[in-house]
Amino acid sequence: MLRYHSSHSKSQACDSKLVNVRLTCDVQSAAVCLANVDSSISQSLGKLAVGGASTTQYSLVNPTEAIQHVSISHTGGEAVCVEPSAAILPPHGALPLDLIVTPQREGREHVTLLAQVLDEEGDPTASCKLLEASYQGVRPKLCVTDLASNQLSSSELWERLSIAQLNASLNTLPNQLPTQMRFDLQIGTQPCLAEDSVVVLQFTNQADCPCNWHVALPNDLHWTPETWAQIQEPSPEEATQQFVLDKALFKVSPKAGTIAAHGTMQLKLQYSHQVVDDHEVPLLLHMERCQADLVLMLQGTTIPGGNGMLTLPTNPHVFEPVCLGQLTTPVQHLTLRNPSDVSVPFRLDLTEVELLRARNHQFPLMECGMPEGVVPPQGSVLVPWKLQPLQAMTYQVTVELSAADQPPQAIKLLVEGIDPRLVPEAPTATASASIAEDDDDLYTTHKLSTAPPSIPQAVLPKAFGRLSCSRWVVGEVPLFSLSRSVVFVSNTHAEDVMRFDWQFGDHATVLHAEPTSGLVSPGEVVACKLTFTANTGAKIYQIDVHCECSNYSAQQRTQTQQVESVTKQQELSQQFTYTDKLRLGKGRAGGLRKPRKGEVVASESMTALDGTINTSQFPQKVLDAGTAPSLSRTLSKSMAERPNSGGPKLQPVVGPKSVAVSDMDLRTAKYQALPPIELCPDQDLPVIEASEPSHSLYLTVSAHVRLSVDLDMEALHSSYVDRSMFKPDLTRRHTMAARDDHEYSAMATLLSGLLREVLSDPSFIHGIAQLDEEPVPVYGALVKGLQEETITPQMEALNTARDVPAALHTTEGILDETLSNLLLELLEDGALDASMGCA
Repeated sequence: MLRYHSSHSKSQACDSKLVNVRLTCDVQSAAVCLANVDSSISQSLGKLAVGGASTTQYSLVNPTEAIQHVSISHTGGEAVCVEPSAAILPPHGALPLDLIVTPQREGREHVTLLAQVLDEEGDPTASCKLLEASYQGVRPKLCVTDLASNQLSSSELWERLSIAQLNASLNTLPNQLPTQMRFDLQIGTQPCLAEDSVVVLQFTNQADCPCNWHVALPNDLHWTPETWAQIQEPSPEEATQQFVLDKALFKVSPKAGTIAAHGTMQLKLQYSHQVVDDHEVPLLLHMERCQADLVLMLQGTTIPGGNGMLTLPTNPHVFEPVCLGQLTTPVQHLTLRNPSDVSVPFRLDLTEVELLRARNHQFPLMECGMPEGVVPPQGSVLVPWKLQPLQAMTYQVTVELSAADQPPQAIKLLVEGIDPRLVPEAPTATASASIAEDDDDLYTTHKLSTAPPSIPQAVLPKAFGRLSCSRWVVGEVPLFSLSRSVVFVSNTHAEDVMRFDWQFGDHATVLHAEPTSGLVSPGEVVACKLTFTANTGAKIYQIDVHCECSNYSAQQRTQTQQVESVTKQQELSQQFTYTDKLRLGKGRAGGLRKPRKGEVVASESMTALDGTINTSQFPQKVLDAGTAPSLSRTLSKSMAERPNSGGPKLQPVVGPKSVAVSDMDLRTAKYQALPPIELCPDQDLPVIEASEPSHSLYLTVSAHVRLSVDLDMEALHSSYVDRSMFKPDLTRRHTMAARDDHEYSAMATLLSGLLREVLSDPSFIHGIAQLDEEPVPVYGALVKGLQEETITPQMEALNTARDVPAALHTTEGILDETLSNLLLELLEDGALDASMGCA
């Protein structure tokens, strides 16, 4: 009987696996026992990288006294190799057996090892299964899980760069090529010489094998075409691309690396705004063991200073689906962004919108709340759109955007009307768990990221501030509700204090932060309470909130250096030189002298020419004595004893001396022999290093504000509604007036429907035609009493229209109803007929 005992231990490396399995066989009669074996050892080799060889080592022992000739085969095809494939087992010997598996495709595969015992002539006498193994071939699967930019929020950047489509191409179905190979990555649009635009993409390897990758620009590909393939004159596109590469406008780092299984890597894309134009270069993304390479077209735009430009997050722009039958549909927005440094006026051509309305019997399916306006520099404007689909279909229109310094741009708008009865329910937690535990043989789309994570992971270079979350999803809330969330602002700088400042712009009426600004010490965190107030009607909000972070310590150091520099400059402007060159006196003492070295020393006195000069502060002062005069005098005596012009020459200054000088003294001829005084030359001041530039942190707030009648009770109970925001003012006389445009619209729609029904009634039309023949009612006499003068029908009509108080209508209604009831009762009792007969 043949028995196999397996005990193995795994030691896994990058591309290989070593498994020691001892297969022990007890054979009494090899030819018979091997043929009668009906049991085998089943083993899983796990997940193996496609194209990478993985070796598993086994040991087959022959415990018998006979020599066994064994031939080993397998059913794995070209992906499996067994070494050795044939061997001779000595008595009680062992055979090292290597199973080398190189997966050729993705998916689960099965391998069976077969052993055949050969006779002396090489013919098989018996065979059996040695091993049944299975493995799964996998490829590296990269996915963009997070991104960051110094100009846009992660949510807007996700839509602008089409990250969902990029992830779909990076994570194709097993053994299939991606449907899209080229992607446009717009890094940024800024004025010339503005700060560089930076985008950071975080790639995550979702496979169970490492991924070796590299990216390359056209000048990174080191190859030389053949002589016959060389192009003599490049095309204009190639010449422009080469110019961009020579100027190094695009920078990518790092350009190669290895991502471990379930590891991450951050790729930095940088664009320099040095040359005015639209620039584009291809970036090749290569991953080993993958079937195709992707081309990422890096794009950037530099606009001239003083020129305006408007950009869109996406074109075509797809609005959120709108359910049919809502009392008031929520208002949605189209974002127009201005990256330039000047204000840009704009105008939308709504010709197709009007045609769509005309085709639907003048029903306002799409209404624009701001057909024209002005976008501030480095800002944005939300253009409101009210959408009311009539059918469960997709409506599409094209509007033309006209802006200054920019050609007209066509914007395609799409909105889908959906039947609320056909809206699928959101998957529950149990359903999500069952999807996650699905068979991992296939790469399904639910593993891909459809939106940036709530907790940011990608970090911009030189960014010292960080938010605890990048997205706040408020969800569906009723009108006049309050929603709150806590966001932590952290300082990642090691030494300096950071200052933060929340900026809400036009959304300050619905968003508020507490505190709005503050200081954060190094390594510390400040909690900010954000409040969203739904007080502007039914709308769909997608707000990008800015949190401006600046290095407070660096700014203080820069200000201190600037003050010191100004003070030093003022001191230098007041200092002068005391020298003996170019004297203007007469005779030997005042003759014109040739300047000599070492005879200029600047004074440190803070006074100007009219002041006291202490010559003891000039230890290096050297005055040429010249020929010794007959009468020698020094500066040690009073200045009043100084010789006149033409007297003896000055002697060297020795010891502490003090000289009193004034403007009047210098203008007299008595002191013309003094050494001239000249201003100190300008000195180079130390360069003040600029503080670190501030950067913005972005928080995207998304909310769907609806009327209470359009929400279910669960959503209403889970929301806190501030009743004080819509509590009626009892001090006012009229409290039933409409509060906002939505109520005005609802009232107008209701009244229009009633008027249509009334005007379509034939009896109403007949009554209007007979109106002139009916007498004018005189109910006004019941209130005013009998009057002496005769009331004409015209006067009574005028009084009814003008002077009748509001309470008169109620009185008339009561009287009419009372008389009608009396007549009906008399008619039922027959009294009316009897009275008519008696009459």
